[in-house]
Amino acid sequence: MSVLRVFLIITVFIAGLFSGVSADIITLSANGSMPGQSSDWTTPENIVSFNNGLAQTGVSGNRLYTGFNNLLTSEIIINSVKLRIRQYASGVLVDDRLDINLTTNNGITWQTGNIDTYYAVTHTTSALEILDVDITAGYAWNAATVDSLGVVITARDITDIVYIDHFYLEIDYSAPTKTVTPTVSQTATETLTVTQTATSSISQTVTETITETMTQTETQTVTQTSTETATGTVSQTVTETNTQTITATATRSVTGTVSETATGTNTRTITETATQTVTSTVSETVTGTNTQTVTQTTTKTSTDTVTKTATQTITETATQTVTQTITQTATATSTFTPSAYGYIEPNYTAFGQLTGYTYRLSSRNEGPITSVLIKIPAGVNVTGGLSTTYPGATAAMNGADVEVTYAGAGWNVFSDPNFDIIKFSAISDAGLKTFTAELNGMGGAVIASVPTGYSQAVLVHTSTVTQTVTETTTQTVTHTITETATQTVTQTVTKTMTQTMTQTTTQTVTQTVTETMTQTMTQTVTETATQTVSQTVTETMTQTTTQTVTQTITETMTQTMTQTITETAT
Repeated sequence: MSVLRVFLIITVFIAGLFSGVSADIITLSANGSMPGQSSDWTTPENIVSFNNGLAQTGVSGNRLYTGFNNLLTSEIIINSVKLRIRQYASGVLVDDRLDINLTTNNGITWQTGNIDTYYAVTHTTSALEILDVDITAGYAWNAATVDSLGVVITARDITDIVYIDHFYLEIDYSAPTKTVTPTVSQTATETLTVTQTATSSISQTVTETITETMTQTETQTVTQTSTETATGTVSQTVTETNTQTITATATRSVTGTVSETATGTNTRTITETATQTVTSTVSETVTGTNTQTVTQTTTKTSTDTVTKTATQTITETATQTVTQTITQTATATSTFTPSAYGYIEPNYTAFGQLTGYTYRLSSRNEGPITSVLIKIPAGVNVTGGLSTTYPGATAAMNGADVEVTYAGAGWNVFSDPNFDIIKFSAISDAGLKTFTAELNGMGGAVIASVPTGYSQAVLVHTSTVTQTVTETTTQTVTHTITETATQTVTQTVTKTMTQTMTQTTTQTVTQTVTETMTQTMTQTVTETATQTVSQTVTETMTQTTTQTVTQTITETMTQTMTQTITETAT
């Protein structure tokens, strides 16, 4: 007789079903290209990160194709997906915009059915800023859809140039809830076969008592601790320890007659510990520093010095001898507002003689001349004949002087006419008389200067005549005019321009996602099966006979235990 026991290994199956428990953000940068497609924009690869240069185009209809970096995990629930475009456009914006379409097979098909039928449209801005385009409704999102996503951006109605600095996906996701279902299957199959052959003579009385006691104690303790803090699953480490101890003892003792005792003890301890730790840390630091220094200093020095020296010498000899030396020095510094030339004619007359004078005045620059005051020197008496040739001007006496007043804003070198002729009559005593012209009532600070070859001085002489009975007048006039004009114009312009512009832009984006998922499942299954089979055969033989007794006992016990533990940790 033998006892055979077969115990099958308990299997544990862990299945993960997902539902949202917490939300967070993943960003995936564009990669600037799409297999099988060619972008029309300049430097499309610049869109892969912040402050990496600019992709640009100035042509409406130009397209930019791009995919995105892979998600690298599938154990998340995607709540929403949006495109983020950091862009701007130059020029006067009217309807400058970007048409957007989506694909998941590199442009073989488009989400709207046609590449020129946009899925979304966004208008450009005149300053660098981020535009958001929600594309959640475009697809049923999962990790595979995200990894296969491609986008085409088409420029429309561009007035000048449109620029893109960075283009990326922003994914709002949730970490899953794990449901752990342990399934315990136990099958116990027991086969007991007793084969007995007895040979005796005369007569035989066989009493067979089979007593079978099977005691099976199964104790199963399932302790499962699931502590889960999840914001995303990136890597998964599962450590499963399955320890199974099966002890089977079969003892058979036959003493005396035919006595059989079979004791089977099956102690089975299963300890299963499943520890799952998921730690995901995403740190992103973007630091952009743009330093531009502009300092502008403009120093302009202008020195304009005009020095004019006129020396006029007139020597006249007659039967009367008049020798007079006139030294006239005039130094004028032009202030540009106003400025004019002025001189008088004639420059020679006799004592007590009524003389008609002409004073000519012409502008030298843009400074307006609103009035002229001709200073009449002592010993000169204006008798009348005042006139001016300038349209709208009036000439009158101002005390002993002659004043001309001009209408409106006056006149300058750009006026037509840009000169005036003033006339008056006067009687003078002897001597050198100088007639200056003061401009705009500014006194001696602003007077008309003398042009080369002319004078503002009039020589009034006294004649002495010696007569005999025969009047012989011999007059020798030597008229020598020596005029020296030295005009020095020194103009120094020093322009120093130092431009320093300081612009510091520091942008720090720090994103830290720390995800810790710890799941510990400890399952202890202790199974004790004790089976005692006692068989006593008492045989009395009174005669010799040959008898063969074959007894076969087959016992099959199948026990199936299924235990389902569902734990939801939020």
